Amino acid sequence: MFVWKAATVLDLFERFSPEIHRHAARIGAAAGSGDWRAALAQEYPAMPKIAVDNAIIEVAPHVATLEGDMNWGDIGSWAALTDVLAADADGNLLKGRVVSIDSSNSTVYGLPGKVVALVGMEDLIVVDTADALLIMPKDQAQRVKEVIERLQADGDLQRHT
Repeated sequence: MFVWKAATVLDLFERFSPEIHRHAARIGAAAGSGDWRAALAQEYPAMPKIAVDNAIIEVAPHVATLEGDMNWGDIGSWAALTDVLAADADGNLLKGRVVSIDSSNSTVYGLPGKVVALVGMEDLIVVDTADALLIMPKDQAQRVKEVIERLQADGDLQRHT
């Protein structure tokens, strides 16, 4: 968890990651205008894909680290949702119109107006959106990135914000 003043972090990006700073400045210039969404859609995907830790924190001077008991959970995958959201008695985390029969330890995200049914399933992730359906074992949850990469390589996925 990082805590900083906006001016400080912007200065660090300008100094240690000028390309990110340039894109962020363009987004910032459009903030509050009717064009901010277009600026975000154009600039954000063009930014280098690098974690803030690597881009500025590891090279920044005057960084302090404090230990704290904050009950923090890093939601890095669909499987991690049950770390921070309450599951039912069968260990299922269900959103939408979900019918679960003899199923356990599964996370299901469904759209309103559409039924998702699980029968005899265990340790699954099911994510149903308007344009995609994802089904995978929980222990493979980190592989979503591979799906995105494949779709992008095949030209089937355009980045939207």
